[in-house]
Amino acid sequence: MNSKLIFIITFSVFLFSTLSSSEPAYITLEAENPIFQKGSQGKDEKPAASGGEVLGCEFGSLAGHYAEYEFELEENLTSTYISIRYARALNGKCWLDVTLDGEFAGRLRYSNTGGWGNIEQDYKWSSLYIPKLEAGKHLLRLTVINLGTNITFPKIPIPPSPVLDLIGNRNDKNCVGHGKNVALYTGIPSKFYYATHKLGDIFDIVDGTTLNWFPDHVLVTPDVNLGSTLNLNIDQIIISKEQKEQFTKQKQKIRLTEQRQVCVTKDDVVISVVHLFNPTPNPIIKTIEIAGDCTKSKDWREKAGGEKITQQKDNIIILKDKNVFPNILDDGLTMAIGGNLEPDEMTCEPAGTYLLKYKVDIPPYTSKKFVFACAIDPDEQTALENLQTVLEQDDPIALNRTDWQNFFRNDVPHFSCSDKGLEELYGFRWFLLKFSTAGGDLGFFKYSVVMEGRQAYQTYCCYSAPFMALDMNWATDPQIGFGHIANMLHSAYEDGRFPWYTSPRTNRVTLHHKSKTGLSLLPYTAWKHYLIHGNKEMLSEIYPGMKKNIEWWITDRDADGNGLFVIDHQLETGMDDLSRFDDNNLTLRYDAIDATSYAYANMLAVSNMARVLGKNDDEEFFKDYAEKTKNAVNSLLWNAKDKSYRDRHPDSKELSKTMCITTFYPFFAGIGTKQNLDVFRKHLLNPDQFRLPYPVPALPKDDPNFDPTGFWEGPSWPAATSHILEAFATSSKTFERSLLPDAAELIKLAADKHLQPRADFFERYNPITGEPLSHFRDYMHSWWIDIIIRHIAGFEPQEDGRIKLDPLPMVLDYFLLENVNYQGRNIIVVWQSPDKPKQYENYPLGYSVYVDGKVIHNDEKLERWVEE
Repeated sequence: MNSKLIFIITFSVFLFSTLSSSEPAYITLEAENPIFQKGSQGKDEKPAASGGEVLGCEFGSLAGHYAEYEFELEENLTSTYISIRYARALNGKCWLDVTLDGEFAGRLRYSNTGGWGNIEQDYKWSSLYIPKLEAGKHLLRLTVINLGTNITFPKIPIPPSPVLDLIGNRNDKNCVGHGKNVALYTGIPSKFYYATHKLGDIFDIVDGTTLNWFPDHVLVTPDVNLGSTLNLNIDQIIISKEQKEQFTKQKQKIRLTEQRQVCVTKDDVVISVVHLFNPTPNPIIKTIEIAGDCTKSKDWREKAGGEKITQQKDNIIILKDKNVFPNILDDGLTMAIGGNLEPDEMTCEPAGTYLLKYKVDIPPYTSKKFVFACAIDPDEQTALENLQTVLEQDDPIALNRTDWQNFFRNDVPHFSCSDKGLEELYGFRWFLLKFSTAGGDLGFFKYSVVMEGRQAYQTYCCYSAPFMALDMNWATDPQIGFGHIANMLHSAYEDGRFPWYTSPRTNRVTLHHKSKTGLSLLPYTAWKHYLIHGNKEMLSEIYPGMKKNIEWWITDRDADGNGLFVIDHQLETGMDDLSRFDDNNLTLRYDAIDATSYAYANMLAVSNMARVLGKNDDEEFFKDYAEKTKNAVNSLLWNAKDKSYRDRHPDSKELSKTMCITTFYPFFAGIGTKQNLDVFRKHLLNPDQFRLPYPVPALPKDDPNFDPTGFWEGPSWPAATSHILEAFATSSKTFERSLLPDAAELIKLAADKHLQPRADFFERYNPITGEPLSHFRDYMHSWWIDIIIRHIAGFEPQEDGRIKLDPLPMVLDYFLLENVNYQGRNIIVVWQSPDKPKQYENYPLGYSVYVDGKVIHNDEKLERWVEE
């Protein structure tokens, strides 16, 4: 709900003329107008609602969603009811916690009404008795809760794993994948993706609502009575003497229950292990049905179509979709579906669909499990072989769990600490990096890359790709980060521009700005990759493309040669609708702080690459140009009176009246000096501007256009926030170490934004409440691994291979960073406060560094140290 529309709704108690003065009055609230809510993703119009609209649009999709309403009574009321008029097209009994003025008042029950509110018959009432309501103002809050179920089901054992259990053990996630090409979002129905292509619900035996989620698999149930699908559409809230209830008590039936363990293997095989439990004294014959449909599959921003084929091969269904990257995959995509028992019925029509039926006998008080799988691959024979491999395994879920455990143990640095939230955020970020990976010999995805998202923005973007690269660079295999960076050169235009969006099919995705490019820190991240891994061959391979890109920026965006760089359209900045000038002209070609800061960072990076590769002329040219840019920013874009950096108008040469989050970007790039540090003191640390509870907002709070729930008018965007965390931490270390506690606190506040209550990454957040404002999750538009390793553990890579430690004072009792591949050496950094009990028995108290298993430094203080 837009905050500009938030208001306190005051309802006066009134009497019908037909009632006597002793009769009770009543109040009616339109549910779609709360003063605040969490959960609804937008306006939800319903023809049969009282005002044509309900509080819906995903409201109740997660436990914890709530809505608040204010009302005012002119006199005391006794023996009243709070009733809701609602619609719901899902089965299962669910509940709303009701609080009045912060005190628990009881629960409202809701159930299936037959529809979502399009017709009058879709609505029912639920009532809660309230003994007394005092005159005056009141705050009513309705909160969706999950009471669970009293239906018993034998616990499904899974091998314990400290890291998987820490990140998982939650019921609000449904994303499953292994980092090849297939990603799955379970649900009713489920959503399958092959890279950027949405396949449809091709294997519905994975359908269901989440019971428990882990990085390696999700446990779901098709029975909504057991699941967490709690959605409802609320039309009205009435306070009156009348009880409006339409429930009839029914005796609960004991019946067969079903759970499904769902995972995706490293070979892109989707597995559903179906567990059936018969709690009755009689045998039950259960028919398991598996259906699939790829007829509506389509690529991101493309249309459905293409040839579909369904074939039967022994006990296996072969489903072919030739609409999947037809210019890349000659034979389309093959899906091979089968189980570890023989089907009783197989249907292959119409083309692009199928139906399998299996009849199984479940004895009394017995549970049984069955394995079904869908192997996905461009090559039919490979799909068949991968399917067979899985169906022959005794416990494919356990094997997949081992693969994920090995990923966290061997493929990435391991981090643990006394703040379990930070520890979870670190691990969850690595999960998302792997889960969001696709490509490798797949059209324009020559290498495996991390896409912006899997639910939305399924693309490789020149603006966001560097953010993921900063994290991926820390993978133990240098090829992981290198491939993600180098792929942009494979996709680049002839003149050196990096495409804004690239999919496997094309690097010319339809866009709204003519340059079809934008800001990109890829040269900067390529240099960061070299600092960590020291691989000159990789550096040499990507150098020509990085040089060509920055040359395009110099030629096209600094035509007057003054060192300041312009943007051609606001969409090139990644801050789409953040207006920097009063005229709100998105096509204004102005001298931009962020574009110039990016150009400076990239020019220095290319200059450093040239020096390492022995290209002396290039080294000097880009170094000198970077210095010119630095001087121009500090002289032409610095507002000395207000102590801030501002964009500059192309005609008047006046600085913008609007100060936004990019005012801190020169410090991110290394342009800002000690004399400019007041931009942090005056603005970043100011609670009336940028230092809000869940930082950092795009606009300061005192800006007249600030709107914490708007689009770019005030929310906190993780991508921009990452820039500021890096800028403030590095600048504090370099120029003013008394600011280090403030830098540490900013990181802690920003991390808390992603931990409400568990780790998650949404596109944007309310900087005052921390509420996510986008409806899609798993959004990779930021970085955190690099921040945690460099600023919390304190490990700072150096070109000469020396070890430098410089941690922020995060007030952690302990932390451990292991398995860091630093220029061919294995690094461990550990801190254990001498004043606290030991957490890691194999390491001493204090701040220690190990190289290839040997300690080279130990100090009782957590402070800066550089290897000699």
